[in-house]
Amino acid sequence: MSTVSGLARWGGMLGRFLLHGVVLFPMLAWGQVQISGTRVIYPSTAREVTLELTNKGTLPALVQVWMDTGDRRIRPGADRLPFLITPPITRIEALRGQSLRLAYIGQGLPLNKESVFWLNVLEVPPSAKSAVAGQNLVQLAFRSRIKLFYRPQGLAGDIQQSANGLQWQLLHQASGYVLRASNPSSYHVSISNLDLTTAQARQYVNRSGGMVAPGASFDFPLERLSGPVQAKTVTFYWLNDYGAREVGRFAFN
Repeated sequence: MSTVSGLARWGGMLGRFLLHGVVLFPMLAWGQVQISGTRVIYPSTAREVTLELTNKGTLPALVQVWMDTGDRRIRPGADRLPFLITPPITRIEALRGQSLRLAYIGQGLPLNKESVFWLNVLEVPPSAKSAVAGQNLVQLAFRSRIKLFYRPQGLAGDIQQSANGLQWQLLHQASGYVLRASNPSSYHVSISNLDLTTAQARQYVNRSGGMVAPGASFDFPLERLSGPVQAKTVTFYWLNDYGAREVGRFAFN
């Protein structure tokens, strides 16, 4: 079989894995392809950036890579984005790696703030050769999603200043209390979780996290908070350019 026809056949299989989610028993557990980072920073001055995929398993894996604007349900290629990924479909041998090249080939993205996209890496395991005849068997396709930040040159400040510059409000809504973070900077601030300490020395948490876009706000619901309350401090854990957690604090007046 030629390389082109082989990739086309695997591409069709990858598409079917995306469309169908039937779970039978027993199941095979896979997920051996690892990504070299938890996020990609794309400087506007770069011609391209690279990302490494490594197959830590003992069998080959077929991988499809695509980008979207945030809707995880969208089909690969449905979002027409100004980026080229090479290769979009690849076979990675066991204990080997593959470099992905991402190139910005468009124009029109804002120059006064970051833009964010999601990079999808879908891994499909090879066919099981040990399956018993007549036995129902499902092989699971594993998909990883990481953020790609397109960062224009010359933005004021940096991600750390942006995280420390968040403005916080405690608001009571119909569904309960939320902490609203407002971001006046040009950078996205990703928060993994946070704690609110009240004047009554009680703590309330949000473990779901979220991302505060440039010039926008994001509401973090608080667990088990009700009745009159006076906010004292917020301790929040944000992710730097390497995906590591750092601590920020905000004191209410």
